[in-house]
Amino acid sequence: MYSLNLIPSVLYLATTLPRLFNWAIEAEKDWL
Repeated sequence: MYSLNLIPSVLYLATTLPRLFNWAIEAEKDWL
């Protein structure tokens, strides 16, 4: 049952991490 609960969190990370990286890259461009 734990593995079933793990799937949504993995999908959440997979969709959130690229967004955070894009935000960090955009913020870095603004600083430079």
